[in-house]
Amino acid sequence: MEILSGVGIMEVVEFKKEVMRKGWPEKREFTFNTDLFGEKTFLIALEPVMNKSGQPIGLNYVSVDISDQVDKREQLMCLREEGAVQKAMETELNRTIHITGICIFMCHCCRVLYETTFSFVGNFSWIATLQMRPA
Repeated sequence: MEILSGVGIMEVVEFKKEVMRKGWPEKREFTFNTDLFGEKTFLIALEPVMNKSGQPIGLNYVSVDISDQVDKREQLMCLREEGAVQKAMETELNRTIHITGICIFMCHCCRVLYETTFSFVGNFSWIATLQMRPA
């Protein structure tokens, strides 16, 4: 019974060929969807085995199931994204509150200026009244 078959297998075969061609060790993550286990992610590390003349003649192959770590990594990424969104919303809210505060202050200043101006004019309105009365 073939445990790993289907999607992902050809990518691993190509990865093996690439390591043999380059001649240096590498590692990559591969995700397989298996009938037996469902979706699994493996970290595959390959290291070429060299002969006496330095030519690759085979591979040391290590594969580790990292499905749980990948799930946790994705959950952490979601939490970070949610935190970033919340921080952006709080920043925007603080900016809005600040702008609103400035507007309220400006309205207050305008009202004080208006009231001061018209109370000042009102104090001298009796002069205008006297000037308009016939003598």
